[in-house]
Amino acid sequence: MMRRGLLLAALSLTAAAQDGVRIAGPSSPAPGAAFVMERSRRWSEAIQVELAGEVLHEQSASGSLAYVCKVEVVSGTETKLTFEKATYEDGGRVREMELDGKTIVMKREGDEVSFALAGGGEPTDDASEFLEGEFGRARKTPSLLPPDEVATGETWRVSLEDLAGRLGLEWDAFRAEKFEGAARLAAIAEKDGASMATIEIALDAAPEAMDGNRLTESELTIAATLEVPVEGTVPYRSLSAKASLSGVGAPEKGTADIMTEYRMTFELEEKVRP
Repeated sequence: MMRRGLLLAALSLTAAAQDGVRIAGPSSPAPGAAFVMERSRRWSEAIQVELAGEVLHEQSASGSLAYVCKVEVVSGTETKLTFEKATYEDGGRVREMELDGKTIVMKREGDEVSFALAGGGEPTDDASEFLEGEFGRARKTPSLLPPDEVATGETWRVSLEDLAGRLGLEWDAFRAEKFEGAARLAAIAEKDGASMATIEIALDAAPEAMDGNRLTESELTIAATLEVPVEGTVPYRSLSAKASLSGVGAPEKGTADIMTEYRMTFELEEKVRP
């Protein structure tokens, strides 16, 4: 039987979700904070160019990245990253990371970021590239959160620019488009000692251009589920997303018989937990 205190908290949470709440999102980790970060990405791209029905050029690329690490915020300028595992494959080449079981000391001074092995030494070139890409870049991450109070089941709009920025997607077709998707507050529940909001996001669109080509028969889909704290008192969060883009393009100018077919996929799973 649920204890009275937990029952009252659950009832209060349910009432708040029905009345509408303002979702603060994750807090910024302060010195002394420690948490676990898990992240995996997989992507693929395929392009085929035809002239009058004859294939002139084909190329494809794919890659994957996955890691689990403990993050310890030592100070405003120093963070320790202890990797349980880290793998990185790009273009069919498995990178020499050598990070499993290792601790990396990351120091940030202004715009400069450095990475070193705890106890001395430098990470491999492949590991340095990975660390710079995942932890070193100072970039603004769109929150995708509602601008006002929302109740469970209510929706708001999110831009393609913000959604692509949050996922780290840089497909050329996004650059000139102004599409919007719909976000919905699916639920609020207690998890990891905090009230967590589950947000579902969907975007379906037909981009008109890519790489200087006018697209026809194009289809872009993005589906994501985001989980963030309501009150902003903890740094915990999770994100699961899939995206795909396909289309056939013809040059804006030049030979109309040249056709380019695009097929791209992207998957992301990330979690920040105690």
